[in-house]
Amino acid sequence: MSPVGDEDQQAFTDLPALWDIEHIKQLKARYWRYIDQREWTLFRDIFTPDCYFKYGPREDHFVIGTDAIVAFIRSWIDPGTTVHHGHAPEITITGRRTAKGIWALYDHVDAQAPRGRAKFEGYGHYYEEYEKGHDEKWRISSSRLTRLRVDQPTT
Repeated sequence: MSPVGDEDQQAFTDLPALWDIEHIKQLKARYWRYIDQREWTLFRDIFTPDCYFKYGPREDHFVIGTDAIVAFIRSWIDPGTTVHHGHAPEITITGRRTAKGIWALYDHVDAQAPRGRAKFEGYGHYYEEYEKGHDEKWRISSSRLTRLRVDQPTT
């Protein structure tokens, strides 16, 4: 008789998926920390070389490629102060080296953006896809930022 029942055995087979999900959670935590601490060299390694980053409601608001994404985000928040929080991740492993996820987002931005000062608190979601590279590191391969609400100070 096996010391592990059928239900317990299933839990053991899910451990690699749970391990990958934890690594993806840590990846996204680094994403926000690197932005807030302006660690641009480390931030660059978060993405696949051909990553697609979409922001805003219009279809033409996107950038493609690691260097373009880093330059775009940096141009909007540096110099300035930001605070990013991600919550309630919904991560699904979709293949041996692929996954997708949804994250609830809160961000506080007070920065000199290309079109003038950007000062707001935002609430929304990130819809993302991830790939595990040959170096066994998970990276963001696609990211779409949606906003449900943006509060701007009245003064």
